[in-house]
Amino acid sequence: MTDTETFLGIMTICVVLVTLNYFTIKEMLSDTIILKSKFNLFSVLLIKGKIIYPEENYVQVTEGKFSRKSFFLIKGKKTYSSGLIEEGKFGESLQMKLIKGKATYPDGTVKEGIFDEDTGFLIKGKITYPDGRIEEGIFEVFMKLIKGKITFPDGRIEEGIFDKDTTFLIEGKIRYPEGDVEEGTFDKDTDYLIEGKITYPDGRIEEGKFDKDTGKLIEE
Repeated sequence: MTDTETFLGIMTICVVLVTLNYFTIKEMLSDTIILKSKFNLFSVLLIKGKIIYPEENYVQVTEGKFSRKSFFLIKGKKTYSSGLIEEGKFGESLQMKLIKGKATYPDGTVKEGIFDEDTGFLIKGKITYPDGRIEEGIFEVFMKLIKGKITFPDGRIEEGIFDKDTTFLIEGKIRYPEGDVEEGTFDKDTDYLIEGKITYPDGRIEEGKFDKDTGKLIEE
């Protein structure tokens, strides 16, 4: 941005702010706008650069590309006062919610993929937790995995369809680090295989119905 463009930009912003009675801008340096207080995004004509918000604001920094039509951040990075960092593509609305990209939380949780434009919740992608657990697939109801794969810190892998209330696997396959593989239908409350097949590392196979409380094969 040239000095002339910067000057014209500041003059335009000042005119808009005074006309619409919005708050004032504290400083504008090259492609960075530092705000004195909260403001209406429609008053800013920034297309590419960075906006630094007041310390008391929920969003601290937005940087990247801004829409020419609405002046909202559409691609780039948002840093929140909580420590949350969102990177990627954002919806062209007042909330500027992340719709595709990555969200890194202060506790180390990372969510990647496609997010719902209205709620901001992850609907398809991957969640990596601080303890090493990884959930991948389709998410629903406050980002609960309903179809996909969970890799646990101990090496256990569960794949298939998950109950939206208990989050337990209800149809699919579990691979254990020791080599055991369970396939079939699982109880949504106890997480035990109730009908299907267990294949052991030594080649032994158990097939049929299993007790939902113990997971043991029911002898007929």
